[in-house]
Amino acid sequence: MDYLYLFASALTAIAVLFLPGSAITWQLPLSWTSRTALAAPVSVVIVFVAAESAARLGVSWSPLPVLAVTLLFVAVTALAMLPVRLRRRRASERAVQNADGGHRASSRSRGATRVLRRHDPAVPVALAIAAVVTTWTFCLLMGTPVEISQTYDNIFHMNAIRWIENTGSASAWNVGSLTIKDHPPSYYPSAWHQLASLPVIMFSAPIWLAQNALMFVVSGIVWPLGLLAIAKDVLGLRRVGLLATGMVAGMFMGFPYGPGVFGILLPFLLAMTLMPALVAIVALAVRISTGTNVHPLVAVPLAALAAAAVAVAHPQGVHAGFLLLVPMIAWTVVHHLIGRRWGWAVFSAVALALAGTLAWWVWTALRPPAASAAVWKADSTPLQALRQIFALGFPDVRQEILLAGLTLVCLVIAAVAHRGRFSFLVVSFAAAAWVFYVALAVNEQPLRYDVTGPFYSDQWRMAAIPLVVALPAIGLAAEVIAEKWASPRIVLVGLVVVGALSSMSWASERVVEIAHNQWRPGRLVSDDEKVLMRSLPAYVPEDAVIATNALNGSSLAYAIGDRQVLNYTVSFSAPREQHLLNAKLDDAQEDPKVCDAMHDLGVDYALDFGPEEIGEGSATYTGLNEISETGAAEVVHQVGDAKLLRMKPCRGTDGRVR
Repeated sequence: MDYLYLFASALTAIAVLFLPGSAITWQLPLSWTSRTALAAPVSVVIVFVAAESAARLGVSWSPLPVLAVTLLFVAVTALAMLPVRLRRRRASERAVQNADGGHRASSRSRGATRVLRRHDPAVPVALAIAAVVTTWTFCLLMGTPVEISQTYDNIFHMNAIRWIENTGSASAWNVGSLTIKDHPPSYYPSAWHQLASLPVIMFSAPIWLAQNALMFVVSGIVWPLGLLAIAKDVLGLRRVGLLATGMVAGMFMGFPYGPGVFGILLPFLLAMTLMPALVAIVALAVRISTGTNVHPLVAVPLAALAAAAVAVAHPQGVHAGFLLLVPMIAWTVVHHLIGRRWGWAVFSAVALALAGTLAWWVWTALRPPAASAAVWKADSTPLQALRQIFALGFPDVRQEILLAGLTLVCLVIAAVAHRGRFSFLVVSFAAAAWVFYVALAVNEQPLRYDVTGPFYSDQWRMAAIPLVVALPAIGLAAEVIAEKWASPRIVLVGLVVVGALSSMSWASERVVEIAHNQWRPGRLVSDDEKVLMRSLPAYVPEDAVIATNALNGSSLAYAIGDRQVLNYTVSFSAPREQHLLNAKLDDAQEDPKVCDAMHDLGVDYALDFGPEEIGEGSATYTGLNEISETGAAEVVHQVGDAKLLRMKPCRGTDGRVR
C-alpha cells in the first residue's frame, strides 16, 4: 500500500508542478524545452500565491485555490499576449493574400515540418535517462523509497505538512507559527510544504511518502529539465550534448543527493532544482544564447517569476542565484561590447547594476547571525577542497580524481569553445567554487562568515551551487569533442563508463553506510515506534494532547498518527507551562503546579520512546524520563519498547482532582 501511495503522490506532484505553469508558459513564444522547464517555477509561484490568498480569504487549503489562481494567471497572460497574437494574425493574413493556393499548401507543409523539428527527441530521452538514474540512486542511498528520513530537520518538515492539513492554511506565516506559541507568527519558506501537503489533503497519503515522492519528482524531472533548457536553448546543443547533459544530471553526489539524503534540506533542495530554469531564462533575457531569441518583454517577467519561485522555496536560493547570475551578466556585458552590440551591452549593463546592487544588499543584510553560521567548521586541506570542488560531490570517494579530471577538462573546453561565447559557465562556476572552497578549507574569521555566512557555512548547501553551470558545461564539452575529435558514440559510451564508475563510488561501503544512517529505522524512529504511532487514532481521542520528546522522534506522532502533541518541533518558543511539563511531567502526582499545567494544556497522554535522542543529547526532556515508573501514567498500548501512556488523575493547586 505504501508504494501505491508513493506512486499516486508522485503523479500529484508532477501535475501540480507542471500543469498550472504550463497553462502560462505555453502561451508564450518559447521553445518546447523552455516552456516545460519554466512551467515548474511558474507553478511554484502560483501555488504560493494561492496559499497566501486562501489564508487571507479564510478558504481552506486544497487544489481549488490553486485552480482559481491558475485561471487568473492564464487570463492575465492571455490579455498581455493578445496584441502579439493580433499582430501575427494580420501578418499571416497578408501573407496568405499574396500567395496562391499551391504556395499556401507548401507553406503549411513547411511550417508543420518546422514545428515538428523543434521537438528534438533527444530532450525527452535525456530527461528519461536523468529521471531513471536519479531515482535509482536515491533508492540506493535511502535503502527503500518508502523510508522516513531519520534526520533532525525532518521532524519539522513532516509536522509542518500535518499542521497545514489540520489548520486548513498553507500560508508561510501559519507554517512559521508551528515553532512559536507565545509570540506573533513569523515567515517560514513553505513552498515545499504547500506542494507536499496536497496529496495528504487529497487522498490521505502518509506524509513521509508525499515528501519522498516530491523529492523524486523535483530531483528527477524539474532539475534535469532546467539543465536541458540551458543546454538546448542557451548553448544551442544538439543530440550528443543534450544526451550528455541528461546523463550527468544525476551523476554527482553534490546535488541533488546531498541536500536530499544527508540534510535533509528539503526547501533548499526545491530552490536549487528550480535554479537552472532561472539561469536559462536570464541568459535568454540578456541574449547570451545561440540562435534562440526571446523578447525582453517576455523574458524579463518570466525571469522575475522564476526568481520569485526560488525565493519562496528558500531564501538561500536568492544568494545562490546572485552568486551564479551576477558573474554571468558581467561576462555578457563584455561579450556584447566585444561584438559591438551596443544596445544589448547597455541593457546587460543596466541589469548588472541592478543585480549587483541587490546582491550586495542581500548578501550582507539577509543572512543568519554569525553565531548560527559558526556551527559548521572547515575540515579539509586546500588540496582536498579542490578535489572535492571539481569532483562535484562527496569527499574521498574512490573515483574522485577521475570525476575531478572530467569536470576540469570540460570547463576548459567550455571556456574556449565557440570563441569563448559561453565562458560565463566557467566564470559563474569559479564564483560558486570560491564560496565552496572557503566552506571546505578556510576557518579564518571574518572571511569565513562574510563569504559563507548566508548558507550557515554548511558545505552541503554550497556543494550544490557549482553544478548548475558545471553540468551544462560537460554537455557542451561532450558535443565539442564529438564534433572535432571523436565520434558521438565514443563520447556517449565514455560518459556511460564514467557514470558507472561514479555509481561504484556511491556504492562503496562508506558512502552507502553514511546514507543509510540517515534513513535506516532506529536513529530517530524505529519500526516499532512507527507502528505504534500509526495506531494512535485507535487509542487517543482527536482532541487529546500527547506529551512527547521531539528529539527521540515521538513528536512525529503528529505527522504519522494525526494526533496533537505537546512539542511539535525541536526548536520552539512556548509558554512557561509547556516547559514545566517537559521538565517535570512525571511529577504530576506529587506537584500540584505540574498538574495544573497538564490540565491547562490538555495533556492526557504521553509517549515513552526511551532516552536515546538524535544528536549528542540523551533524555533532554526530563519530564518523560521516568513517566512509566513514577505512577503519573499507565500504559495503554505498547509495541516492542515503545509505549503509549494515559496520564492519571492528579490534584491541582486548588485541591481538586483533575
